[in-house]
Amino acid sequence: MKPSPSIRLRPILLALALGLTTSLLLALAASLIRPTDGFQNILGTSPVDFENKYLLPPFRLRSAQGDIFVDITGNFAHTEVTLGPTWTQPLSPFSSAPLNYSYPEQIAAVERVRSHKTIDFRLPYWAALPTAASTDTRLITSAWGWPLRCLSGVEHAHFSSPPGGYATTTREFEGYYIRGTTSSRIRRIPYHIIPLGFAANSLLFAAAWSLILWVPRVAQRQLRLRRGHCPHCDYNLKGLAPDNKCPECGR
Repeated sequence: MKPSPSIRLRPILLALALGLTTSLLLALAASLIRPTDGFQNILGTSPVDFENKYLLPPFRLRSAQGDIFVDITGNFAHTEVTLGPTWTQPLSPFSSAPLNYSYPEQIAAVERVRSHKTIDFRLPYWAALPTAASTDTRLITSAWGWPLRCLSGVEHAHFSSPPGGYATTTREFEGYYIRGTTSSRIRRIPYHIIPLGFAANSLLFAAAWSLILWVPRVAQRQLRLRRGHCPHCDYNLKGLAPDNKCPECGR
């Protein structure tokens, strides 16, 4: 008796489910173990496992509203894109060092080449962009996942200078922000799914799970055939015609 189509689909559906789960859990684990730079991890301490690095030299981009200062940092499982629109910069820390942010074509060729590859000064497609009406002095998009980023959260920051001090107002979207042991340290748990990255990671992990689940079964079937047994139930078929069905399972 041949297995029904639903039974044949079960291994594929199982591999896809495991791929989706693995992609999601890996991104969440990365956000807890290695949160946004300077914040606490799940252990309540500053991240010490793997530090953020500048993935690109700081640079500025042109837009219809004005220039945008860009910082892109991260590690193998985390990328953070910090944008500072110039039309909101009078009260921002970015305004103190605008000359440090050059246009890509102004950056020296020696700084634009790493590992014999030309650096591509483009924003990740998942990064949130400021609008003309934006009052945010910093727009920070943090994304996690491996090998592609699949979960992200956005932080909108506005700097102001009240009499006798300096204040920052932040608004968070697409992420849960849990306070740590001090008021200044936050654990960020993203929940916005980046469709392309999530789909690609899920398919990759589904393929890996398929190998893990199916390779042992294929090896077992081949071993049973070599021994002259039914590949499905391991019943001894010695003495039976090759075209006969297995008397035990009927396959």
